[in-house]
Order: sequence, then C-alpha cells, then structure tokens
Amino acid sequence: MQPIEDRRVDLNRDMDLIRVILLRVEGDPKLDGTHWEPFDKPDEFPGYSLKEVQYHVDLLIESGLLRGNTKGDVPIVSQLTWNGHEFLDAIRNPEIWENVKSRLGGLGKVTLKLVMEIATAEIRKKLGL
Repeated sequence: MQPIEDRRVDLNRDMDLIRVILLRVEGDPKLDGTHWEPFDKPDEFPGYSLKEVQYHVDLLIESGLLRGNTKGDVPIVSQLTWNGHEFLDAIRNPEIWENVKSRLGGLGKVTLKLVMEIATAEIRKKLGL
C-alpha cells in the first residue's frame, strides 16, 4: 500500500484541473455514494499526467470537496460532498469560470475560499445583485 505522501509530486494546485475533476465526478452516475471509483485512468484527463490527476484528487478529498480515500495505491472516490457541490455550482458556468480566472490575473496561487468568493461575486453581478 502506497501512502498519500509517496504519491505526492512537486506540483502546484491547478484550479482548471480541480474544476474538471469535480465535473467528472458529478457526471458519473456510479459515483452516487454507493460505489468507489479508483482514479487510475490517465486518458480521462487529456493534457494531465496520472500523477497530476491523483495529486489533485488527493487534495480534493483532503479539502472535503470529495468523499474518498487516499490510503491505497491510488485515490478512490465515492461522491461529491455538500461543499463539493457548492464549490462546483459556483464555478460550473464556463463564462463565470473565465471571469474568475481573469480577475485572479497573475496572482498565481490562490485559496479555494478566494476562488469561491470571486465566483459568487461574479454570479451576483450576472444576476444584477
């Protein structure tokens, strides 16, 4: 069994990949909380290595956005959590997502909380609030 620390690679969080993983989990009818799915198929995420995907799945589990387990050879996922749904709903719309990324500009590393706040502000602006 390979602990999570051994799977870590020298990476920065990639918010685009986080969004893609959350959309993938939400869109998989098997991931309804009754099954566990290993993240071990590199071809599901073009442009990203398997290590990158697994690292980000580990982060999403640790952050409480995904229900899963990081203790085995590969992370396994069961479903989105409430917070995962909330975060994804804030960044789901491609136009909102592009506006969030534009507002973040060259800041580089930012927190999930900040991304959520900016996305919420963009949604409010779109609604005229």
